Amino acid sequence: MLLTVLRGPFSTRRSPFALFSAVMAIILLTFLTQIGGAVLWLAFGMGQILSGRYGTGWKSSSLLCFLLIYSNISFLILPRIAPGFGRVALNCFATTQAPYAANSPLYCLLNRHYVAPELKPLIEDLSAQVARQYPGSITTYLDANFPFFDGFPLLPHKSHQDCRKLDLTLFYQEKSSGEKHLRAGGWFLGYWIFAPARIYETSPACTKDGILRWRMDWLQGLFTDLALDHERTRALLGFLIDDKGSRKQIGKVFLEPYLEKALGFNDARIRPAGCTAARHDDHIHIQLK
Repeated sequence: MLLTVLRGPFSTRRSPFALFSAVMAIILLTFLTQIGGAVLWLAFGMGQILSGRYGTGWKSSSLLCFLLIYSNISFLILPRIAPGFGRVALNCFATTQAPYAANSPLYCLLNRHYVAPELKPLIEDLSAQVARQYPGSITTYLDANFPFFDGFPLLPHKSHQDCRKLDLTLFYQEKSSGEKHLRAGGWFLGYWIFAPARIYETSPACTKDGILRWRMDWLQGLFTDLALDHERTRALLGFLIDDKGSRKQIGKVFLEPYLEKALGFNDARIRPAGCTAARHDDHIHIQLK
């Protein structure tokens, strides 16, 4: 039985295409979630055991095993053992005391919400100050880091491999009504929402965009009624660089130069990420010293 589990997708005779698809799914989940590939490998073997014992379908049994194991490990086990690797989990949902959250539960489901212990009180302090100045506002984050090991790639980022980086979303309001969105982010992914900021771009930042500087032009039609909320985004950025309390630990802030200028800043810590990195006019990247 143990051997069957350890053999994973090779525990039964499947077509070469089925095995190839299973291995590709394992690789994809490894890069998306860090632990998902290993869980899926074991789930394939366990699904084969359940299928033989209870006559259930191999695929449905494997899927059930994966969901049960993955959810228990992600939400019950990882937050307890990640501190041993120098990481803690950020809150997935906002509270009154800590008015920040993952921009989408997806970031927590994919285990991409782990940071260095000193970064968690920083975002707690930051979000509390924003909510104090603008009641009801919720600061949201995007990708942080995985729970284990420095150097493990968190794709598609070039960095985010040492638990000292975090992406924060911008604040938006509706053009037509002027209504402010209490939650930052604009939409569930948070990334690639370039349309509200591009009106301030007077000239291209790069003569040639690198492979990661996605413009996502085909997506921008979804955001034509969104405008950048200058006031709250300016406050968010100002809190980040005011060099007080926990924020003294911030070393760099990545933001497109034209957007820094539009928000009224000129600070040495705010800098472009470079033409080979992703655009930073849809989010603010912060990293510790």
